Amino acid sequence: MTAIEEDDALTPAEEAFAKAWTIYNRRDLTSYVKVCRLYHRVWQEKREGGRLMKWRESLSPPLHPKDSERMIGLVRLFGEVDTLDNQNVIDKMSNVGRSVLYELALPSNADIWDAVKKMPTVTHAAVVELLAAAKAGRVDSESTDDDDDSDDSAADAASLESPPAGATKGQGNGSAHAKGYAPNRSRLVNRHRQDSDDEWWSPSPVVEAARRVLGEISLDPCSCPEANEVVKALKFFDKEANGLVHEWFATGLWLNPPFGNNGLGQFTKKLLQEIKAGRTTAAIMLASAQLDAKWFHTAAKASTLVCIPLGMLTFRRPKGTQRGMIGSVIFGFNVDPQAFRREFKDFGLIADFTPQAEIAPTEEAPVSLTREQGKALLSLTGGNLKKGTPAMIKAARH
Repeated sequence: MTAIEEDDALTPAEEAFAKAWTIYNRRDLTSYVKVCRLYHRVWQEKREGGRLMKWRESLSPPLHPKDSERMIGLVRLFGEVDTLDNQNVIDKMSNVGRSVLYELALPSNADIWDAVKKMPTVTHAAVVELLAAAKAGRVDSESTDDDDDSDDSAADAASLESPPAGATKGQGNGSAHAKGYAPNRSRLVNRHRQDSDDEWWSPSPVVEAARRVLGEISLDPCSCPEANEVVKALKFFDKEANGLVHEWFATGLWLNPPFGNNGLGQFTKKLLQEIKAGRTTAAIMLASAQLDAKWFHTAAKASTLVCIPLGMLTFRRPKGTQRGMIGSVIFGFNVDPQAFRREFKDFGLIADFTPQAEIAPTEEAPVSLTREQGKALLSLTGGNLKKGTPAMIKAARH
């Protein structure tokens, strides 16, 4: 971290947060809440002044305003200081997805949070159900101002089918907006607003590798003009066109859908339907490495090969570039295996997830024995040749 101005010394709260910010484990809720509390102290010092934004930008990596809101929200949930009671609540909530925790932190969900804390055992699905029920009971006249978190609280959490795999960042071209797809304020599920900065456009090196495998990218069904500057698809569908409602005629298709289970599930299902129908000949899909998700298993089984990149990919954003906060995976469907291995081997591991049931068993060569050798084998096996072992066959031949 660098000083905001040469003569502007860092406060103890700033120094403590800057140190924790570079080493904390975001996957561990206790560690995450700890750094949130440290940030809260700085926020209290600076919220009356005009230095908070500049200070956040001076961090390495910079602290996004959305992350600032979420961190303050978690402090509201788990308290400003570490107590035994607060730690017990954190432990109880460790299996709940971060996006749902952010929803619980909204002032409009205070009653739900009180009910959740009283539950003997807390699961992600149970909290999602409570949030969905609360949303259903609310009046339609709720504020929808973008600065008011009440506009997309419970319905957004209800759109998540399972907790995110250890991170709250989501990536995607940030353009396709499926009918019935309820977005979330978490980056894991892109809100797809025209003025949103939560858009993660395809990394150029990955796209170029895909182009060399596919020959050309004839269609990107989840894109926008900015994303297509790199993808260069002959045709693309943006959020207004809604790629999910169109047929995907493509000899080479590139797909970078919203990195939330609901979005990934819908686009994965659509892609496999188009391949089965013969409208899409070959495709490459960039997605988040949510190995425990149903859509991931479905895609992996249907894929030709899969690349699991080492480290975090760097995505294009409306205001620059930014590394992802969750691992990625690249699926190849009906692609040339040799070309896929050649182009993606430098990114990371190449895996074949073909189900074992679909792999033809190796046929054993028939055993050739003379009449006398056959009699010897019958004697060794007690008259049951099925019990013959390689050692018995070898003995019978001698």
